[in-house]
Amino acid sequence: MVKTYIDQWLYTFPWSQVISGFWQKYPNPYSGHILSEDVYYRTITDDQTLLTKRLLTKTNKIPRWGERIFSRGSVSTIAFIIEESICDLKQKTLTTITKNINLTYLMIVDETCIYRPDQNDETRTICEKKVLATSELFGFKTVLETFAIKRYKKNQELASLGLEFTLHKLFLPHSPLPPVIDKMPELPEVEYARKLLSRFLNHTHITKVSYPDADSLARRFMNCTPTTFANSLVNRKIIDIKRHGKYLWFEMADQQPLTPIFHFGMSGGFRIKSAPDVTYAKEIKLVKMKAKNEVDGQCESFVYDEQLDADLSWPPRFTRIRFTTATGHDVCYTDLRKFGRFHLVDSITPLSCLPLSKLGFDPYLDMPKLEKFIDLAQSYRPASIELKALLLDQSFCAGIGNWIADEILYQSSFHPRKRLNT
Repeated sequence: MVKTYIDQWLYTFPWSQVISGFWQKYPNPYSGHILSEDVYYRTITDDQTLLTKRLLTKTNKIPRWGERIFSRGSVSTIAFIIEESICDLKQKTLTTITKNINLTYLMIVDETCIYRPDQNDETRTICEKKVLATSELFGFKTVLETFAIKRYKKNQELASLGLEFTLHKLFLPHSPLPPVIDKMPELPEVEYARKLLSRFLNHTHITKVSYPDADSLARRFMNCTPTTFANSLVNRKIIDIKRHGKYLWFEMADQQPLTPIFHFGMSGGFRIKSAPDVTYAKEIKLVKMKAKNEVDGQCESFVYDEQLDADLSWPPRFTRIRFTTATGHDVCYTDLRKFGRFHLVDSITPLSCLPLSKLGFDPYLDMPKLEKFIDLAQSYRPASIELKALLLDQSFCAGIGNWIADEILYQSSFHPRKRLNT
């Protein structure tokens, strides 16, 4: 059985710029897994299209279960990829077809991408992606194909973000580059968002909900449409903001069984106009500034250089949903990668409904006592799971992600790959 995955990505640049950036996207902050790229053939075809063939090399990290099955050194750690592209200026399409040329005895991965202008807006470009993973290795066919699709999802996100980064650099040179996201929202970030929203939204009404780009966001609404999600908020009074694990929801004053739930995905979060932002500083430098002092004449003061470069425009970049309250507050849900998820639960007790009902305990809200924690761990299946994987399993412990799991294991002197039953 061949595994198939279909997706699309929306670029807020016209087709001509996207095609120009396509040939200049390496290197970029997201392409660390790409080792080299070389054009070895290019020609103008009889039907006046540009045919290009490139050889790409990239890392080929073996999964942990693969290390136990295949002997060390028997599987290459480098993958060689042939990319064939056809650029048609008349039809305004760029079609790329990629396929691995080594490791074919394990699996063949075929990817097809078609870049074309958005029919509704010529200033935007849509990339439609389809990948087929095929393995003929007896006994491992399904697991290899599933692994290939899972890895492809991650790498195609990086490829799309890398091209976006290149496009901003080429065609918006005077605008701040999109931030490189290397830290996903975990329990602390979602808890901070809950406290921020509680300050400004508790005991107020939402008067308006709007979507700057509803079409590209529609597939992130899991069991509703953008319209029904907005209608569930407008003219209803919020009495509290709740959280469990990485999920956040609004508790309403009325008894309508409709509860909106948010999951931040890889880069989501809330911003409120006039409310201070809290971010993680990167490469902070002190910039010396001269300031006039009425008493001592001249004095020196210091500010963080990131404060000087802050993007003060409103609504902020990458706004996906915008809320207006009866008290005049302007609230924006921002998400660079657009992997946040939105649910509408038909209940006033969302913890009893999916997706919240399948979550484990929240270590901030209801951390079990040691005896109870040991019982939960001992009853977990499979008992051979690695400790880090156990902590990352949201059905066991909700809210923990990579960096918190790493810190817990480091502080407790446990190796992340130590197994639960050892």
